[in-house]
Amino acid sequence: MGKRIYSQARGKGSLTYRVRPRAYIYKISYPSLNIEGIGKVIRLINSLGHTAPLAEIEVVSSNISSINPKEEKVRNIISFKKELENKNKQQVSKSDQTSLDVNIQKDKNKKIRFFVPAVDGIYEGKEIYIGKRPESRISETGDILKLKDIKQGTTVFNVEAVPGNGGKYFRSSGSFGIITTKDDKVEIQVKRRKIKLHENCRAIIGVVGGDGRIIKPFVKAGKKYYKMKSVGRKWHRTSAVKMNIVDHPFGSGRGKRIKSKIAKRNAPPGAKVGHIRPRKTGRGKGILV
Repeated sequence: MGKRIYSQARGKGSLTYRVRPRAYIYKISYPSLNIEGIGKVIRLINSLGHTAPLAEIEVVSSNISSINPKEEKVRNIISFKKELENKNKQQVSKSDQTSLDVNIQKDKNKKIRFFVPAVDGIYEGKEIYIGKRPESRISETGDILKLKDIKQGTTVFNVEAVPGNGGKYFRSSGSFGIITTKDDKVEIQVKRRKIKLHENCRAIIGVVGGDGRIIKPFVKAGKKYYKMKSVGRKWHRTSAVKMNIVDHPFGSGRGKRIKSKIAKRNAPPGAKVGHIRPRKTGRGKGILV
């Protein structure tokens, strides 16, 4: 009896094709846009679901943020205080003023932790800047800055696609982009292509750690199996033409009459394998110059 082909088995979502949740317990992100200050690397993490090591960074917020629902009460009190000052309807007593100042001070000293890909050469206990550094100090690797505050020719990674949505570009081990031009939008060169992003998008200066990861061989098939299992990939994958005829539409290569690899338009999910409604197939006739 034949077995389900890969696309059908993956669609069913059995344990074989399901990612283990513990591999992705760390979410890569930045704090809110109004958070600035000095951050400290608490620890370096070897995450199973990421190709690069992760760094846990702690920063003491110097501004008020509403990302935590528990801070809603303090935020409402502060907004109410501003409203009273603007309209001058009534005066706030000294006792109320003191309590408000204490709440604001507690909010300013709130510690925020987040996870980002570790920069090459980072270590636990290192201090980094989130936001623009003082003018007397030059930016260093690991600093989290806006693209408009980074000099041209600087290598960056974990770049935001939209200001405030967290890092989206250059997160795998050894990856980076180079800032080329800064006009209306900041242009970043990626090998042979370029992308243009908003100047307020944040990025980390440097190169993602873990470069050279693919140089070391797996040596044994068992290591490759557990590596692929940790990120939810089925391995190994047998070629379709090497299967029996009952296991795949392309199975059994006997004879010269090979089945067409163009899937039918009304084929069900799982049977749509090979060329999905292609415009043309085969090797095109090149023009010699």
